[in-house]
Amino acid sequence: MESASQGFRRFVSTRGLNLALGFLAFCAVFFGSRLLMILYRRLTRCRRRRAFASRVLVLAYHLVTIIAAVGAVLVVFNLAGDWFLLGLTLIFLLGVGWATIQTLPQQVDAVRIMLNMGTVREDQRLVWQGVPWKVEALGLSAHLVNPRLSGADVQVPVRSLIGLHSRPAGEHEAWFPTGTGDWVRFADGAVGRVECQSPEEVRLALLGGARRTLPTPVFLEAAPTNLSAGFRIETVFGVDYRHQAEVTSAIPEAFAEALKRRLAGLADAPEQIRDVTVRFQGAADSALEVVALVEADGALAGRYERLAQAVAATLVDTCTEKGWGIPFPQLTVHRGGAASA
Repeated sequence: MESASQGFRRFVSTRGLNLALGFLAFCAVFFGSRLLMILYRRLTRCRRRRAFASRVLVLAYHLVTIIAAVGAVLVVFNLAGDWFLLGLTLIFLLGVGWATIQTLPQQVDAVRIMLNMGTVREDQRLVWQGVPWKVEALGLSAHLVNPRLSGADVQVPVRSLIGLHSRPAGEHEAWFPTGTGDWVRFADGAVGRVECQSPEEVRLALLGGARRTLPTPVFLEAAPTNLSAGFRIETVFGVDYRHQAEVTSAIPEAFAEALKRRLAGLADAPEQIRDVTVRFQGAADSALEVVALVEADGALAGRYERLAQAVAATLVDTCTEKGWGIPFPQLTVHRGGAASA
């Protein structure tokens, strides 16, 4: 214990002290230079959009800062006469230099992005981790934002953007297909309201109170239909062939009038039902088909299922009231020259 204690005291008073002085020298030069740069930007109120020459100067300044900080460590070890620590530091620097040479193409790509000359550029649209982003600024790190998502203001390392490509955003191109509070409908028929959307997940409140949470890239791949700006309910309905004389005139008119009366009771205001159209679509195998088109305001998006059910129920009720037959699919089987249905 006495020998170990003496060895520890010798280490603290010699090599440990040299390590501490080297570390303090590195921090003083490195963070002091960064502080000067921050103060300079605040005093000069430097614009975020910098010219090419300014970007080169900033990059050179950071490079010189790192070299000066490492040089300060070497000077401290040299003045202290600690050749062991000096040798270890030089070996470490040789390893860093060798690793840099091995990854030189990636380093060049990163520098090009920092200088706003690479495949990713400022003020352009970029898809990163499956989500669209606006490249707000490029430097030692990239500043990405998405105005439609909560918490979508991030700083990412430039190296994570190597291999990606940005492009100018379209004049009317949306940064995200939905907003908080919008109603959407999925391919499986589920309808829900967007409660929260962030770069990681989108949480929806489905009709009935259930919650569905999807990773944001999965939500985008599902391509849900946004109902909040308005929507159309399209219902194809068949009537019997014996009503052939009425299917292009009287039947569509009766369906349209019945739908207008029925749907008006489900809306808060008459203008929320924008249009109701029923027309003959064509002749199918076992029925004459008409199509009912109901266009509604986005304020009724939460009642999408009720409106769709009301349309189908109204068509059936009208057929019952008028005595129009509703056909069912028929299968004809041929056996030995005889046919039976």
